[in-house]
Amino acid sequence: EDVQAVAQLADGSVGTLALNFLPEGESAPPRFYQFALSPEDEARQVAGRLIAEGKRVGVALVPSGEWGTRVLAAFQAAMEAGGGAVVARQSYGAQ
Repeated sequence: EDVQAVAQLADGSVGTLALNFLPEGESAPPRFYQFALSPEDEARQVAGRLIAEGKRVGVALVPSGEWGTRVLAAFQAAMEAGGGAVVARQSYGAQ
């Protein structure tokens, strides 16, 4: 919502960098740049960092639901691709 609000104000006279993305299908004004890391990308980066530091096992605590499932899958795949493993996982609810 905040990115949409900024995009509505941007007229292209000054370059604007939004640290998130407009909703899919919504076009950006001229000189409006968007950059964000998805939660899956961040999970892959964490796994990559662990592997780079020689740590081959990881644990994951993720929120319940589809978002947490996606983040866990990305983390686990990156750990396994680097020769590591996720040895424990737990999800938590809003409460």
